[in-house]
Amino acid sequence: MEFTDMQGICVGGSAHVTLLGRGMLGNVLVNTLGATGMDVITIHGGCAGSAVVYHTAFLEVASGRKDIVLAVGADKVPRGLTGYRWTMGTPDLNTDRQYLKMKATGMNNPACWAMMCRRRMIEYGTTEEHLAKVAVKAHKNGALNPYARYKKVFTIEEILASTMIADPLRVLELCAFSHGAGAAIFCSVEKAKQLTTKPVFVAATAMSSEEYGEPLLETVSLSMAVNPSARHASCRAGSVWEAYEEAGIGPE
Repeated sequence: MEFTDMQGICVGGSAHVTLLGRGMLGNVLVNTLGATGMDVITIHGGCAGSAVVYHTAFLEVASGRKDIVLAVGADKVPRGLTGYRWTMGTPDLNTDRQYLKMKATGMNNPACWAMMCRRRMIEYGTTEEHLAKVAVKAHKNGALNPYARYKKVFTIEEILASTMIADPLRVLELCAFSHGAGAAIFCSVEKAKQLTTKPVFVAATAMSSEEYGEPLLETVSLSMAVNPSARHASCRAGSVWEAYEEAGIGPE
């Protein structure tokens, strides 16, 4: 299979403006690999950038518009959380809302997520052991990928013994802020039969955004009116349950 076999490409990164083409990731990639005239979709989805790319590429095929689409997630980032290319597209930090939030509150991303996690512990009884189990699963999955940066498997005890970064989050529970990339090819069932005898089928893919009034401080907001009926981590909860319903399975 060649790059020229692709009918479209979806490309995304976590930062609005990165070192990879100043926001034109898809065009840069196509111009490098081969300008074939294919559809190019560039997506900026923050931390969910690659997941949005996955979702979009799947829908391109599932809708019948394309038979085969390449999905790519990539980032080349500067050191630290407030470098210019990590801001929301402005060279002036004093007008960048992400930087201003950090400056006004003295709270960077790990601290923000830690506060959200503490709130979840209070409301739902989540424990540090629950968090450690998630990290164990993630490291185990990484160990299965020969191209992964980290390929070491950890026990729950090792996770809980790792350095605390922002209580209750520990270093082995956090993502590395570094360069990386990954790709997947989505194709129709008919096309897959021509290419492999062991295709991987997508059970479901879903997306959602925050519900107004969620009583948590998200990274792009300093304040919001609280609505008690809004779900905790609503942008994640909504997509999870939608995916369960689409796939016909549940958390059990």
